[in-house]
Amino acid sequence: VGANANSRNFYLSLKGEVEGAIKVLDIPRISIFQPSMLLGQREEFRLGERVGKLLMQPLSFLIPAKYRPIQAREVAQAMLRDAKNLKAGTNTYQYQAIKSIVSAN
Repeated sequence: VGANANSRNFYLSLKGEVEGAIKVLDIPRISIFQPSMLLGQREEFRLGERVGKLLMQPLSFLIPAKYRPIQAREVAQAMLRDAKNLKAGTNTYQYQAIKSIVSAN
């Protein structure tokens, strides 16, 4: 979340540039997933991420939906379900849309 080619943040700027470059390609169907912080097990230790998780999880009801942390497995499930959709076009999914895909039967 936050990808923007015009961002002053290098990481978000690069992500925005990549998304923009992909969108102009002649690809019939593009799905862009923009989760915020991913929750779940990770092999490597990242102190900042660990602190962020400890703070964000109990306070997530105060955070705007698109910035809420989400389980990595939910994002993976949404990606798998979305991959089965054959409808052409470009779709961008953030927290609410990812949760909707996962909860849909």
